[in-house]
Amino acid sequence: MSQIFIPDPIGINPNSIANVRKVLEHIEEIAEIKNGSCKWVVVTCDGVPYHHIQKIKKDFPWLILIPDALHEEMNMLRATVHMSQIFIPDPIGINPNSIANVRKVLEHIEEIAEIKNGSCKWVVVTCDGVPYHHIQKIKKDFPWLILIPDALHEEMNMLRAFVELNWDIDIRDFAQN
Repeated sequence: MSQIFIPDPIGINPNSIANVRKVLEHIEEIAEIKNGSCKWVVVTCDGVPYHHIQKIKKDFPWLILIPDALHEEMNMLRATVHMSQIFIPDPIGINPNSIANVRKVLEHIEEIAEIKNGSCKWVVVTCDGVPYHHIQKIKKDFPWLILIPDALHEEMNMLRAFVELNWDIDIRDFAQN
């Protein structure tokens, strides 16, 4: 059993059915449900989001909805099911500055996660910058791969773009004062 923790995947407040639908569609996308990489996802929540999901649950057949009240039961289940956790900050000391090097790193992860013998079905890999863009180009060669941009990567790029676009308009004057 593998886990994806998505506390707030796309910064949407799940206060409406439309917003909950967007969150579930995002989960469906990153878990790669449509291409068959994942058959189902367990979602735990309570309150308003739980009631909204109940209303649209039929649109997401892969969804297993568990109220947060059963969170303790889920923890007992986790204690009886083996969940491998592999944290690999730099698995083989290769600079991932080319597609060939990124491929070597992913092949090494595939080997140590024992993907080919069926011990593990998929692995979450987080990275940013050049390695992220290289992996995007070869992601189809690694169907087990769930690629997630590193923490704050998207936010940093949005901030940089915002400053670049607005620097000449008004940020330069504000920064000088």
